[in-house]
Formats: sequence, C-alpha cells, structure tokens
Amino acid sequence: MSGHGRATRGAPPGVKPDAPDQYDLALLCGGPRRACFVALVALSHAGLIDCGESLVHELVRSRSLTLEGIRNVKPDVKDVMFVVRPLKASGGGLHPVEKALLSMVIETPAVAGNVVALRGAFADSAEIQPLRDRLVQLRLVRSEIQRAVASRRLGVIVAAFLTLELVAASLLTVTQWWLFSAASVCVLGLGAVAFVPKLTLRGWWVVKRAKLLQPRPWTPTGEPLRPPSDLCLLLALYGELTLWDVDPALALALGLVHLSDLANSCAC
Repeated sequence: MSGHGRATRGAPPGVKPDAPDQYDLALLCGGPRRACFVALVALSHAGLIDCGESLVHELVRSRSLTLEGIRNVKPDVKDVMFVVRPLKASGGGLHPVEKALLSMVIETPAVAGNVVALRGAFADSAEIQPLRDRLVQLRLVRSEIQRAVASRRLGVIVAAFLTLELVAASLLTVTQWWLFSAASVCVLGLGAVAFVPKLTLRGWWVVKRAKLLQPRPWTPTGEPLRPPSDLCLLLALYGELTLWDVDPALALALGLVHLSDLANSCAC
C-alpha cells in the first residue's frame, strides 16, 4: 500500500498508538456512514478502488470542467454516471474496516450510483459492530443498555421533580417557586447532557483533543489545499466537506454535499 495509506491509518499526532484511530474517531464524530466514507477515500487514494474520479479527470483534460471551478460551484453533470469499481482484489496492511469495505465493493454490482448502496449497506453491516464494541470498552461511548438504563433513571428523576414542583407550588411564594423551577430545569438539563448522549465525557474529550492536535486546514487566499498525509484523519474529524478542498474530483464522484448547495439552502 502507498505511503499515504500507511500514514492515514495511524492515531492523531501525540496520541499513544493504542489510542482511538481514524475509524474510531470517524465513528465518534459522524457514525458508521462517516467511517465508510473515510474508508472509501483511503482505498481510492491507495489505488485499490476507483470511485469515478478518473472520469472527472477525463472531463478536466477535455476542458469540460476545471478543478478550481468544481471547488466553487458544483457542476451540472447529470449525464455522467459514477460507479465504484475495484481495481485490485487485495492490499497489504489494510485496516480491518478497509478490508471489509474492499470485499463489499468487489461483491457489489458495478452500477451507477452504487456508492449510495455501499455506504448504507456498510453502515448497517456486522463489520461495524467490532468498532462499536471497542469504543464501549474504551469507555468513549455508552452501550445501548447503558443508555437505556440512564434514560429510565432520568425519567424517574423527572417524575420526582414534577412531584416536587406540585408540592412547592402550594408551599412557596411565586418568586421562590420560579427560582425552584429554574434550578430544577438546570439540574435536569445537566443530567440529560451527562447521562443520555451516546458519547461519554471521556469520548467528548478524546474528540476535542484530537481536533486540537489536528486542526482543520485553512488557506487565507482560498487556494486549493495539497492532500495532507493525514487526510483520512481530517475527514474523520471534520466530515465530507473537507474533501472538496483537497480532492474535488473524488468529492464530486462520491456525490458529496457541496458548499454551494448549503449556501443556496440557507438563502431560501
């Protein structure tokens, strides 16, 4: 596998080797679909699959498109049908997520738009479960059972507070009752934030620290970014829009949401 592929599978700079890797972080930040997205980019840059970016480069060579233009405005390519195809049957040193996704690409019919089916199928596949279990073992996320128990406990607390509210309404003055109600809402809010979300406080801190160690690339002139060696880590932390700045051909082939689409939707 290429040097790019090796570099992107490591943990964030300054983090111990046994710490969460890029796929753990992708799952923490964006769920199974982001983990699949990161694996697609890793396999494409490693030359193991083609997601249709080669067709985009052909259009660029024919001067039908420009990469600079693609970054600013998503082109209308309705007649162009992108297909994810395997280029090699295997690769050395692949992450288990990449290995599983490569097998799925090989088994999936090469039809237009199959990336949508791939991402959906992989997100719901059994290959993701070991990642989820690992995050639970690292105490970065709560298991479904832990979340259910926490939700039930929070429900009991809410019922108790509502009972106290009724009692307080008959015993306290209006001002005191409002102060008590405000305090109750704060306590319930803190309880919901601390116990109900999927990420634990430790998981939140791991993501925060990874982003501090690996900030989002930014160029004041708006010039295209050179593909960094840790591209997949950046994509895991910051999501799909980052790919438009680094590899617009691949972003277009994958059918990712474009900044211009977001701007138009916000303007409505």
